[in-house]
Amino acid sequence: YRWLGSQCYNAGDFREAAKYLTKGCEEGVPQKTPTIIWRLLSKSQLKNEQWTNALIACDHLLSMEKDDARRVEPMLNKTKALTGLKRYDEALKTGSEALALRPSGKTKVGLLLALGDLAALQSDHPTAAQHYVLIVETFPKAPSHKEALYKLIQSLEQSGKTMDAASYKARLQKEYPDDKDPSS
Repeated sequence: YRWLGSQCYNAGDFREAAKYLTKGCEEGVPQKTPTIIWRLLSKSQLKNEQWTNALIACDHLLSMEKDDARRVEPMLNKTKALTGLKRYDEALKTGSEALALRPSGKTKVGLLLALGDLAALQSDHPTAAQHYVLIVETFPKAPSHKEALYKLIQSLEQSGKTMDAASYKARLQKEYPDDKDPSS
């Protein structure tokens, strides 16, 4: 089941991946299941919005990973699962702890986006903007750059900072001129 689940994951079929990876987990003691299986399972469950199951898989993985560098990504996924469950205080705590571990690259971008989204969900638009602007200004080549730029504009508008929002709108149009819908 593990091999089949990982093949489904690599093919982008997250529903089937979650099904087979779940069957490939040892019952009872999480340590009997390899960390890569917990990692793939939690990501597949997040893609399927199976928040509770993803949270359990993240917790199993975090109980096994001792190196901070390897704990950051499962902490990001746990933040997303907790947000999906509307457990915002726990999500903020987990995401902030992960960010304090000083991740870099894709994981840092993911954490900043998750924490920005979490703040926006709670109508804390100035804080959301603080997270989004770090992506926009520091990670211009990140795959989620356009999304962060669009969300930054929304957060600035919600915060009443229309001049700043207008400046970033112009940047959005300049950097992504062919986009009709910047949220896509």
